[in-house]
Amino acid sequence: MRKKRMFAVLAMFFGMLPLAMLTSCDDDRGNLMDIHPYENTYVKYKMNVGTALASLYDIEVTYCDMAGKDYTEDFKLRREGNKWEYKDEKKGSETIHFKFIATAKLKENYELEDDEYDLSHTFSISWYDQQDKAMSYSPVDQQVEKLIVSKADIEQYLQEHPVIQIVNVTTRPN
Repeated sequence: MRKKRMFAVLAMFFGMLPLAMLTSCDDDRGNLMDIHPYENTYVKYKMNVGTALASLYDIEVTYCDMAGKDYTEDFKLRREGNKWEYKDEKKGSETIHFKFIATAKLKENYELEDDEYDLSHTFSISWYDQQDKAMSYSPVDQQVEKLIVSKADIEQYLQEHPVIQIVNVTTRPN
């Protein structure tokens, strides 16, 4: 009888140990996140492009950091697959300057060997300035999702669209 009682006590102790480990905290960082979800001011620019858009076009991206300094670079510099992203983050409350422009220009030389071409392109801007809640901007009317052009129609599309404006935001979005 004593062995059964001892076994029950040990089972209860070891059963509660993982729960105690999950709820204990050595520092206050977990609690601070609940009170102040964002400690830093930030702005983030993101862009996704279809595979064919990335290969048939040269994409130039112009953006500014939070201080307002402009940068212009080739899409390939920050590219991960068909995604491009930039984030600037500062400690404390900072004024955020906004500029995110991406333009795709058709390359002079390209090969058309595929049966279909993904020319989709989307973007988003998100920011937090410690005076408001975190915000994001990704207007539906400026997103071109699932733009697949067939092999039969690609030449005409490229002639009609030698330049594609993917995003053009130069002031704080509303």
